[in-house]
Amino acid sequence: MNNKNEQLCRIVEHAAKNTPFYRKLYKDNNVDINKFLGIDDIQKLPIITSQDLIANGMDFMSENIDIYRISSSSGTSNKPKSLFRTRKDTDIGSMVMGKLLKMAGLTKGDSIYIGQPFDMAHLGYLTMNACERLGVLSIPAGLSQSNEKTIELLSYYKPTAIFISISRLKAITEIIKAKKLNIKFKHILVAGEPMFESDRKIIRDYWQVEPIDLYGSEETDGLAGECKARKLHFMDDLYHLELLPIEGAKKNIGEAVITSLYSEGTPLIRYRLGDIIEIIPEECECGSKNRIIKVHGKIGDVVTLFDGIKLYAYQIEDVLKQELPNLSGYQIVCSTLVQGLEEIRVKVVTADVNDAEKLTKEIENKLWDCSLDLDSAKEIGSLRFRVEINKDELYVTRRGKTPKIIDLRIKER
Repeated sequence: MNNKNEQLCRIVEHAAKNTPFYRKLYKDNNVDINKFLGIDDIQKLPIITSQDLIANGMDFMSENIDIYRISSSSGTSNKPKSLFRTRKDTDIGSMVMGKLLKMAGLTKGDSIYIGQPFDMAHLGYLTMNACERLGVLSIPAGLSQSNEKTIELLSYYKPTAIFISISRLKAITEIIKAKKLNIKFKHILVAGEPMFESDRKIIRDYWQVEPIDLYGSEETDGLAGECKARKLHFMDDLYHLELLPIEGAKKNIGEAVITSLYSEGTPLIRYRLGDIIEIIPEECECGSKNRIIKVHGKIGDVVTLFDGIKLYAYQIEDVLKQELPNLSGYQIVCSTLVQGLEEIRVKVVTADVNDAEKLTKEIENKLWDCSLDLDSAKEIGSLRFRVEINKDELYVTRRGKTPKIIDLRIKER
């Protein structure tokens, strides 16, 4: 067996023997762990979901092993998604984060403002631990600092790097720019939300630094990071990635199912992450052999149309990005015009464009080709697209989130 097969067999055997949830799951599904041979057999194991983590909380904690802390990700109001960590789990997670920081260019002597979650989360601590390993000075500010306080800390400590969300970074950039403050970075790292090309341009134009995107989740820790060539590399040596097919999508695009090859406190074996990932079949100029991926958003960002046809937000987003290089936001609003005719209105925010009317028609026409399954809806006339560029502001929730899809059809039926 190769090393990855050995790691997979070891973690599956550990889960089956020591974790109550998997012990019952495999027994109920007649899985014989003694006959499990690794990657070629992985599809014989059941897939688990975030709902399993929420509903079975404490049963995901491994027995006969030292658990030293709990981290959690949001679940329901009463039951979070709980992850139980061994010291080894955190050590390996920190090592992964160290790899990602090195890929981003950080070296001994750098200092970094960590504007990522601490408290019950894991990311902030992993980043701080990774900095200790690399000889990088960490400033563990977390998420609670206001924009003004963040700027105060940046002005006082003068870190060479910042690790923050793209929305917070854009907000403080506007303030720093308006106040003409002398703050500079060598490295800018972002995580936690999608970054449009227009976001990159805003950061690049002001800071003269290329922002580096990191990808992961609270459940899995760091899964991928951008290299200097701006390619997102998946950590193949520590995670096994499967793609569940998505209706109407290309073969190399699917819903991510992740198996951690090292997490023992809470094993994650065939965990349905809920993200849409594309595997890019090319080699990177940076020399890394880790596969290149592209993250397209959440599987839940989908509209179900006539005859069960599914249209995903990422499919619309791909068209918008092709036609609008300065795209900074969009929202999909679904409504029923009359019985049997539904409308998908795509509200777009971008820089000023020439001949918006012509561009709108071009985008509306190209949206029909964004999914392989839209031909029947077009043929019977049950759907129409309407694109609006810079006409209305996007709806934002009280928590500051911009939902990709607003479905008004439920109220009208």
